[in-house]
Amino acid sequence: MAGHDADILDIRDQQLRDLYTYWQTMRGDRRIPSRSSFSPAEVPRLLPSLILLDVEPGTGRMVVRVLGTRVATVYGKDYTGRYLDEIYFGANTTSVLDDYGTCARDGVPVLGERNFRNVRDVVYRMERLILPFSDDGKSVNKLIAGLHFIELN
Repeated sequence: MAGHDADILDIRDQQLRDLYTYWQTMRGDRRIPSRSSFSPAEVPRLLPSLILLDVEPGTGRMVVRVLGTRVATVYGKDYTGRYLDEIYFGANTTSVLDDYGTCARDGVPVLGERNFRNVRDVVYRMERLILPFSDDGKSVNKLIAGLHFIELN
């Protein structure tokens, strides 16, 4: 689901809504904000649930640059420095790569929700919001994703 209005996106988690509002503020009158407009100091409580990825020019491959501590804890592994397409997401692999790819290709927010089982065999319901950054205002060169987890078992 993509769009530019939090109500259209139907973001359930308040922290993800806050991230989206902050992204909108960074964006201003531009279609896509630049990464330099993001200040971690302005959203410290969101940082444990964020992932920052670089999008390689030409290939479009995405590499995890920063993985929040909450995300690493839930996943059971720190994927910093790994390419997204080299990480195994189980049955969700195709849809995860599609969501990130859509955001990188189209420069639009992408909201997703799905269940997954982590390496410790714990099942979670995850809501994820992926947002683009662009240094030139056209080509997406970074992504930020906010993740909200609810343990189901």
